[in-house]
Amino acid sequence: MKNEAKAHDVLARLQAGQTPERMDRARMTSSVWRGFFPLARDANLKAEMEQLVDACLLNMAEAETKGMPAIGRLGEGRMLGVIGPSGSGKTRSLHRCFSNMPEFEGYLNADGGSVLVSIVAPSPCTLKLLGQTLLRKLGYDSTRDIKENVVWSMLRQLLPTRGVRFIHIDEVQHLFTNKSENEIQKVRDTLKGLMQAPDWPVWLVLSGLLEVADVIERDRQIRRRCHFVEFKALTLSNDRDDVLGIFKQYANRGGVRIRRMPGDEFFLRLLHASGGAAGTTIELVQDAVLEAARAGVEEVGTAHFASVYARRSGCSDQRNVFVVDDWRSLDVMGVSAAAMKEDDAEAKKPRDTRNA
Repeated sequence: MKNEAKAHDVLARLQAGQTPERMDRARMTSSVWRGFFPLARDANLKAEMEQLVDACLLNMAEAETKGMPAIGRLGEGRMLGVIGPSGSGKTRSLHRCFSNMPEFEGYLNADGGSVLVSIVAPSPCTLKLLGQTLLRKLGYDSTRDIKENVVWSMLRQLLPTRGVRFIHIDEVQHLFTNKSENEIQKVRDTLKGLMQAPDWPVWLVLSGLLEVADVIERDRQIRRRCHFVEFKALTLSNDRDDVLGIFKQYANRGGVRIRRMPGDEFFLRLLHASGGAAGTTIELVQDAVLEAARAGVEEVGTAHFASVYARRSGCSDQRNVFVVDDWRSLDVMGVSAAAMKEDDAEAKKPRDTRNA
């Protein structure tokens, strides 16, 4: 409650400095940012989440009917792995899915009484830190230094007390980074322990980078309990209509038009700039639409994309995907580093001071 009061105070102070023009701009930005264009994978994600909930319901119905914990497959929690490259939109899609499922109502509030808790794995992450993060999300916060095994024992006791059956861990790759195989197996065993708890099995949703699948698949016991939804890179051949739909929706939200429909080369440049990541593609479209809207022009075009890409990456026109002819040769993953090297090299050039 103390933090909530402080946040309200900070919000009031920030709002006090807003001019009418900035408030209008903020409303426009909010309208564009709030937009959501569903892709096929979103329907797939929802179907997998519904299956996860249905499996939990079967477990609970079995236990209630027989008056004892369910056994066999009915007695085990399951896992859903949502994997994809950075910027592919995993987190946003998951939270939209959670928000649209009435079973998870209130999951964003610590005291919302939801059957789901959602956390981001800290970085760097240990099992102890992960357990402490979950305890805080469940309302238990302590400054005491508690041993790892005690943390997880407390967590297993608190889950049924809070009525939590589902745990979502985002950025789960932090749990496996720079860990030995023994340490990774310890993580796997801990997750299996949550799913196999006889009196209160838990259903897990793990989201993170592609390498998470490899870590999970190396353990047969945990692999057989897991389904995956992969957020693959967008391609022109498979996703042109979706990318065009994204462009149209956000242009409409920003109050600008697309008079001349972009050709395939523009979409290829856009997907190259984003690395094919849907989340990054959407952000570039949103930023370009807002760039045009704030400038007071009626049409959003390639120049707006070039401008926002330059600001995001810090690159010059010579390395801008939306400007150069040979854009396919540009390494978009290293463009910011290249821009810094160019700036550094320019700064180190000897200055001609003869006419200074």
